[in-house]
This record gives sequence, C-alpha cells and structure tokens, in this order.
Amino acid sequence: MNKMNKFMIAFFALFLIGSVVFADDVVYDANTYPFASGTKAMAADVNAAFDEVEASVNDNDNRIIALETETADMAHKDSTLQTSLNADRLDGQTGSFYQSASNITAGTLSPSRFSAYSDLSAEGYLANASGDIARNNGAIQATLNADLLDGYTSSSFVLSTTRTGYVSVSANAAVPQYSTTATSQGNAGGGVGRYTTSGGLSYLIAPIQIPHGATITSFIYKVYDNTPIHYSRAYLYTSVTGSSVVTVASSSAGASSAMQTITSGTLNYVVNNSNNSYFIYFGVNGIAGSSLVPIAAIVQYTYVP
Repeated sequence: MNKMNKFMIAFFALFLIGSVVFADDVVYDANTYPFASGTKAMAADVNAAFDEVEASVNDNDNRIIALETETADMAHKDSTLQTSLNADRLDGQTGSFYQSASNITAGTLSPSRFSAYSDLSAEGYLANASGDIARNNGAIQATLNADLLDGYTSSSFVLSTTRTGYVSVSANAAVPQYSTTATSQGNAGGGVGRYTTSGGLSYLIAPIQIPHGATITSFIYKVYDNTPIHYSRAYLYTSVTGSSVVTVASSSAGASSAMQTITSGTLNYVVNNSNNSYFIYFGVNGIAGSSLVPIAAIVQYTYVP
C-alpha cells in the first residue's frame, strides 16, 4: 500500500472517530481537497486537511472536558451527600415551611429560641388573679393559698383553745403568821427562802394573784428540809371561805441537803376572783430554824384566751 493510501485511510479514520464522539463535524469538500485514487496529492492540500482535522479534534476535546465537569456537578440519585446542592424543595416543602414553628412535631426548643417567662406573660398567667402563677417579686399574691408560711403550717400560728400558765410566789416575800415571830432570809439547797428563828410551828403567808376563770391543775412546792424531825407543809388558801384548795408537804423520812420539789396530784379547781382572794401558807418551825426553809410555791393553771 503506498503512502498516499495510508494517509487517506488515517484521515478517514480520524473523521469517523470524530463523528462517533459527537464532536464537531469534519467536512470533506472534494473541491477544496481534490484527493482521488491514482492521483498525486499536493502537500499544501494535505497540510490543510490535517489542520482541519486538528481543529475539529481539539474542539471535541474541549467539549468533552466541559461535559465531564458538568456531570460531576450534577446530583446523584443515591445516598451520597451533595454538599453544594441548593434545591428548591425538601420533601416537597419550601424552606419557609421548616422555618415556621407551627410545623414542629418533635424535639426540644433551645432556651435561646423560646422564653417561658415571655410566653406566660403574653398569655396573662403572671398577673395576680386566681389561677395565675405566683411570682417571687415581693408583691402580695392575693389569691395564693400556700401550704407553708416560713416553713410552718397554719397550726403553728393559731392560738390553742386552751393555754397553760404559771404563777409563782417567793417565800422570801412572805410575812410571819404572828408578828412576834422572828424570821430571816436563808440560802439553802440552791434556793433563797425565809425561815423562822423563834417559836415553834407557824406559817409564813403571801398573797397570790391567779387569773379569774382559770382552772388550777397543779400545785408545786419548793422547800429545803434538812431536819429528820420536822417537815413543812404548803397550802393554797382562799380568803373568804378560809379553806384550803390544796396541801402539799415535804418528806419527813429523813434530812436532805438538796432542795425538794413536791408536786400535788392533778387538780381541777376554777378560780373565782369575784368572791375570793388567794394566799400561800408556808409551814415553818423556829426549832428547826435554818434547817427548814420554804423557798417558793408555784400554781399551774389552764385558761381560754
């Protein structure tokens, strides 16, 4: 095969390749390039034909590169994340659908997106009406019904229907039953009282004021009795009837260097100041002297305020 035939074959092969890849057409013009079998080809015509083929091939190459670039930018219908894809819709909805809180169906809003205080204010629940939420702002919550006040229930602030009270009288302030009986103050058994220094058995007497209508429930006597022979009684007397309401006595079983406290049994005596006044009688004995020292008498009572 001569050189001319080889050239022609190569030329037409390139022409066909360009057509297959949908490149720009290479147009063979027989008038421009009068190649014919058995004839000589002019170098200028051959060069011109090759220039035409080169231009067409280069143009096809540029188009293929552009097409490959565009294909790479196209979204793939698979699970691959399309990082630069800007779609017009997502699951059939535009962007405004997902920006509306009305379409939220799950999850928790960030505090920066939602203010409970502002929402409750807007809905009118932070006022001072029934059903509103109490605010820690110093304002009186007029309809707030709390279970505790400063940690205490209501029973801690309600006065009991019955209260307990005490009235005490010091024997040191009492006077002797007989004006001729000598007395002296004594410090004995941890207490301060009064005793007689002359005579025998007698009494020191002191008035006591108990609220009218009160119920006496107990009578308490404090005494120093350090003599095994003598003992001391204490009486709660009424002035009008001259009778004893209650009597308690110190022990006569033996001497004691400690102050004794003697308590009566349960009493139920109602005080009537409209008809009576009341006195305490402290038993003393001049023979026992400072070994028998009355100290105090205490009346326990209950009353209704």
